[in-house]
Amino acid sequence: MLIPIVITVILLALVFFYITRPLFTHQPLGGSTYAPDVKALKQAAYQAILERIRELDFDFGLGKMSQQEHEEQRTLLLQEAAVALRELKMVDSPPGSA
Repeated sequence: MLIPIVITVILLALVFFYITRPLFTHQPLGGSTYAPDVKALKQAAYQAILERIRELDFDFGLGKMSQQEHEEQRTLLLQEAAVALRELKMVDSPPGSA
């Protein structure tokens, strides 16, 4: 009568350990997770700038701003986009390559 209870407790303990093991061990998949996170952040920043340019052009098309305001803001956004794209390409290129 005692043996089935002991076996059941041992099996439950093993199942519990197997299920909760990923919570206690942290092993990044595919090596370091730093580079993909940086790349994803830079890609998102670049896409956000492009979206701001689209919105700016749309607002200008609706007549919500003057041509001078549009040109000034668009120039600044294009400069930001160029910097973001350059940083994104630096993340993509392997170290040591130019």
